[in-house]
Amino acid sequence: CILIGMEKGIVGVVLWVVVGLAGAHVGASVETVVVVGDSTMRELVFVGKNMLTEARITNVTLVYVATQTCLGKSLLRTMAQLPAPPTVVVVNLGLHLLHLHPERPCATSSSFHGMRMEDCGPYETVVRNALRSIRDAFPKALLVWRTSNPVCDSKFFGKYQTAITAWHHPNTASQRESVCRRDCGRVFSAASGRNCSDELMDERSTTIQAR
Repeated sequence: CILIGMEKGIVGVVLWVVVGLAGAHVGASVETVVVVGDSTMRELVFVGKNMLTEARITNVTLVYVATQTCLGKSLLRTMAQLPAPPTVVVVNLGLHLLHLHPERPCATSSSFHGMRMEDCGPYETVVRNALRSIRDAFPKALLVWRTSNPVCDSKFFGKYQTAITAWHHPNTASQRESVCRRDCGRVFSAASGRNCSDELMDERSTTIQAR
């Protein structure tokens, strides 16, 4: 497995994977590069397809697969239905696991469908299990984990700006942490060892994920 850091932009990732890694891995021919993740990874595929077209590269197919249930069995079933087994799999999961409680709720029972965080467990476990399951399912594929784009929380506005200010301010941060633990005790229990402030939708938390 190879790690691509978030400091590499979308275009850089495509170039590095398709032209460099993929070619070195399979030699003369690259068939299918599967990109798994959220909308940022979907954009990677969009840019990558344009690049391949402009470069007149016809032996590489880029396929986008949306993140499904914490990169679990449903993802593997979807990938198994592809016309050809993947030669390279580029994976990311991170931004959807972050909250801004209560504005972006941390409680999985929240009615804010599409806006709440997804709880997949401790992040290290998520990454390790996802890579292991994909590797077991497609042992011949080159597996690449891409860390998440940093969240530019300084650009927030409206209720998100109000929320992140409260989370970051020393006079209100502890209160926010207490409310988060109260409302989302199943996720951020004392036994879990997880802190609400470490899984915020902010730049610090995406940096923590990348470690």
